Amino acid sequence: MLTLSRAPFGTRGNLGPTLISWVSLVGWETITVITAAYALLGLLGLLGLPATPVWTLASLVVVAVLVVLFGLLGHATLVWIQQAATWIFGLLTLVVVLFLLTKTDWAKVLAAPPGPWDSGVLATLSIVIAGTGIGWANAGADYTRYLPRASSGWAIVGWTVLGAALPLVVLIMTGVFLSSRLPNLTSATNPITAIGQELPPWMAAPYLLTAVGGLIASADLSIYSSGLNLLALGVRLERYKTVLIDGVLMVAGAAYVMLVAQDFFGPFESFLQLLSDGLTAWAAVFVVDMLLRRGYDARGLIETGPGSPYYYRAGVNWRAFIAWLLGIVVGLLFTVSPWFTGPLARGVFASSSLGYLLGFVVSALVYWLLILAGGRRDVLEAAGGLAPEVPGGGGIGMSQLRLRPRRLVLVGSVLVDLLLYVDRLPERGGDLLAERALQAVGGGFNVLIGALRLGLPAAYAGRIGDGPMGQRVRAELASVGIPVLLPPVEGRDTGFDIGLVEPDGERTFVTAPGVEAELSLPELEGLALQEGDAVYVSGYDLCYPLSGAALEAWLPGLAPGCLLVLDPGPLVATIPTQRLEQILRRVDVLSLNARELQLLSGEEEPTRGAARLCSQLAPQGVVVARVGAEGCWLASAGGVPLLVAPRPARVVVDTTGAGDAHVAAFLAALAAGRSLEEAAHEAHVAASLAVERAGPATTPTLVELEMALAAGRKSGGVWE
Repeated sequence: MLTLSRAPFGTRGNLGPTLISWVSLVGWETITVITAAYALLGLLGLLGLPATPVWTLASLVVVAVLVVLFGLLGHATLVWIQQAATWIFGLLTLVVVLFLLTKTDWAKVLAAPPGPWDSGVLATLSIVIAGTGIGWANAGADYTRYLPRASSGWAIVGWTVLGAALPLVVLIMTGVFLSSRLPNLTSATNPITAIGQELPPWMAAPYLLTAVGGLIASADLSIYSSGLNLLALGVRLERYKTVLIDGVLMVAGAAYVMLVAQDFFGPFESFLQLLSDGLTAWAAVFVVDMLLRRGYDARGLIETGPGSPYYYRAGVNWRAFIAWLLGIVVGLLFTVSPWFTGPLARGVFASSSLGYLLGFVVSALVYWLLILAGGRRDVLEAAGGLAPEVPGGGGIGMSQLRLRPRRLVLVGSVLVDLLLYVDRLPERGGDLLAERALQAVGGGFNVLIGALRLGLPAAYAGRIGDGPMGQRVRAELASVGIPVLLPPVEGRDTGFDIGLVEPDGERTFVTAPGVEAELSLPELEGLALQEGDAVYVSGYDLCYPLSGAALEAWLPGLAPGCLLVLDPGPLVATIPTQRLEQILRRVDVLSLNARELQLLSGEEEPTRGAARLCSQLAPQGVVVARVGAEGCWLASAGGVPLLVAPRPARVVVDTTGAGDAHVAAFLAALAAGRSLEEAAHEAHVAASLAVERAGPATTPTLVELEMALAAGRKSGGVWE
């Protein structure tokens, strides 16, 4: 979220809101740790241990250590932990809530007189808004990381909001009802233990365990988002260091509240009210900018130097920055909290502390007026705010694709690779000991994961068996959030291949096909494709008798709103000629290496071969011919083939995933609005990074690719 915030504020102007956001997240981590430590202290009380400063500090340290340890885990592990914690602690919480409701003095609740509208309703509303909405606005986008990658925009917004709001509504109302038995709950030093004392011992232990576990899981989300905020601030530290920094600050803040101030609600209320002024003013500018802007330059958001379209003047969009500061000042003038009271916090504001809402209105209005007063061209157009269209031309007569890819849909094979690293190939009838072995999901998976890493959504439209290989494939796809569009095949297994990798990175494969090689025409016709889908097909699948026949019947009639991408692969010479010719007439992007180019075109000269193949493709079809360390040839109908200069690999470790990385990066760059030449250059840089690593799925991340591109520009590289 704070990376996207560079668009309205500028790459340097965004440092202010990002710093406020980071402080907010550290504060939430501290509050969560305090609450979990109070719960652990109550649990120790059930064992007869007193709530002395020593045990208080011990509870705090234990909770903080657990938060830090879990925070060091990877994203996939955190997703698993959050899923488990949601079910376990969610069900336990529901049991505790139902028990507490049965103990509610309903007569007292229903007979309670209405509270004052200013110091009662509005004051409560201000705390609820600050604590359940504004306080997490800067982290909302981070929570989408824990949803499946294929989720729609509405699903992302809906489930994130529902997941954040529903538990809070239930717990807040439970606290309201519980106050009928505990009138002094809001002033209790340890509210968690105060609630636990209302429960019988057999219920108090599960309640306190639920509180400790659920709060630790919640703190881990904040500590992960906090690390992302530090990256957005430009703090280039390893992730474990950012976690340790947060850990130290958590312990220090929690120790002050629990041992020095010995007051939970005062610091909590001050934290919510004061930081809401900064976050609400930021949100106002962000929302206005988002409503006026039609798109973002994804790569421009990562680049922070003068080359970024969001650099503006000295890296700051002063219109947004001034609007943000004015909103903060107005909010603080009308804010009331235990730690600070603004000079204009009088009347209704003296008891409700709704100053941050005034700040929101001021920031939104000021930014909107400044944009209308002449900032539209400077901010929304000059900075790439209008969604960039694919340029109409570039290079030497180079045409462009008719559509921009929106999603990669792989129709074909995902199987398991068993790679054996050898010093040479064995002679016929011989034997050889491998230096090491690697088992991984490969085939079309390499293209799918490559597209995801570079920001292009992906889906798998192929068959998966329910045997050991199929289970491995399905688990791997699920772990990275790639949806499978076809149901599993029962009683059959997915295939595998054995690859021999030589010291120079060259590999030799033998494949044993499984159910992935048996696609049927009804399965293909039943696929729910979307406008802008780039349907990717490999030559391997065209060689299979069943899949090949089905694809031959289906691909020529592919919907006009979809792109067809073909990589003929090393088996190009074995694809039935009639089948290949018929499919080529529908192909929009043909990606292949030098050997495949020669075999398919019959030409030894790459330029002639690329030009010849262009004439066999769909109108505006493009040929991308990879020629190793020399770069790649790019050709389209009516244009002169263009050699895109390479970025040499520092060392060649494994060429297994190079072609897959190339085509994934090419499509991802086109999806981001790059021209064909730019996309081909980025694709070759991605492939050069891929061969420096071992394993099939070696496509770099978008950040890694951007760093390599930036390094090339600084060193006077060919492409600028």
